[in-house]
Amino acid sequence: DLTLAPGDTVIWENGTYANQEVNFIRFFGTAEAPIVLKAENPGGVIFTGESPMKVFGTHLIVEGFYWLEGIGTNNHVETRRSGSSTDLCADCIIRECAFDNLFTTAPDKSRWIVLRGQRNIAENCTFQNKNSTGVMILVELSSQGSTTADHIIRNNYFYNVTAKDDFTTNSGDSETIRTGSSGNQTVNARVRVEHNYFQSTDGENEIISNKSAENRYLHNTFRGSRGSLVLRHGARARVEGNFFLGKGKAKSGGIRVTARDHDHVIVNNYMAGLVNDNDPWNNGITIVAGDAASGGNSNGYQRVDDVVIAFNTIYDAGDPIFSTIAVPTYPPAGTLARTKSTAPGGNQRHRC
Repeated sequence: DLTLAPGDTVIWENGTYANQEVNFIRFFGTAEAPIVLKAENPGGVIFTGESPMKVFGTHLIVEGFYWLEGIGTNNHVETRRSGSSTDLCADCIIRECAFDNLFTTAPDKSRWIVLRGQRNIAENCTFQNKNSTGVMILVELSSQGSTTADHIIRNNYFYNVTAKDDFTTNSGDSETIRTGSSGNQTVNARVRVEHNYFQSTDGENEIISNKSAENRYLHNTFRGSRGSLVLRHGARARVEGNFFLGKGKAKSGGIRVTARDHDHVIVNNYMAGLVNDNDPWNNGITIVAGDAASGGNSNGYQRVDDVVIAFNTIYDAGDPIFSTIAVPTYPPAGTLARTKSTAPGGNQRHRC
């Protein structure tokens, strides 16, 4: 057991380590003097086999580790002491780590990073070759109570999430990022997902699934990926400055709005080369008209109200703006303004 004080750094010697259970817990740094656990060189410490990591404390930094082709346990790297609902991280960072083909045999699933607690950051990491079900990054809010999460997911690279259509279970839990769950949709999470790059992330129809309130999705790029950024539940999301470059991939989409409350703002996004193949769920902008009341913990399709969609550009999309019906008795409502849709050759295209 180590005794660490604020400002201490632990350097893990380069090498390949099989079946390492890492518990970086009960250490408490400060903003001025964090406690760091890092690989000797970025990527130089390789974990194989079953090698989960738990992180609990304050102002801790985990840096430079590489998980390669091992067993992807559920909640593989998690910001809490194992099994605890109270020993959660605050102000901790997972930085410059890589996750590559951590596989779990069906029907089990693995979630590679699970963020709990408050103000934690996952940044400058690589996530690639996701061949089993489960979310690459999950914001878990079940122990959040009345506090905001305020996590940041930024500057990460997500690559090659294979389609999970043939999985009999958990295929619908294969988003690349999910913020919350249906049961936590009224939590004001205030998570920022920004400056990330998504390439060939085809796990399911939702690349990002928003299931909590007051989150921000800013300046991300989606390239050649099936699915959409989906406001599935929750209120007051902001989606701004993102690039959706379908590159002609089937079922490539932009932004789907299926959640009510109020004050969703979708502005200044660019979409091009999207192909929906008669799929009503993945268009440039898709608005789903549901009928369930907002809030609560229902996973039904809720009413779409008070949404502002403005200053977006959609170029060469099968259906640039499309309103589909999940439950037909309550039409969507909001403001659609100054959104330009153009086909090759400059022709205007709208379907609403």
